[in-house]
Amino acid sequence: MAFTKEQWWIVDSTGRRIGYLYPEDFSSILESFYGDRRWVTQFASDFGFARSTVDRWKDGRTPIPQHVAMILNMLSSNKTRGVPLTPIDAPWLPVTKQPEEGTADAD
Repeated sequence: MAFTKEQWWIVDSTGRRIGYLYPEDFSSILESFYGDRRWVTQFASDFGFARSTVDRWKDGRTPIPQHVAMILNMLSSNKTRGVPLTPIDAPWLPVTKQPEEGTADAD
């Protein structure tokens, strides 16, 4: 049976809606995996989420869904075991722009 959002989130003492993971844990796992800078953008890009959605999860404005908590569990386990993140072969996800080789101006 599927649950509505109201059935699976809790509200903490500061009024944040907490889903399957606390925002602090969400942030610390991703910071440890991607580094302190730009982890929101990189995580959103790698997994096909909107950056604004990741910001809402990080700030506790929106509860973190179960599938996102599972992704973070996988990232955390892989980091502990020393397994690098491999590129995702999923053509339905948005394409990230990579700099083309040999396009830098040569003097």
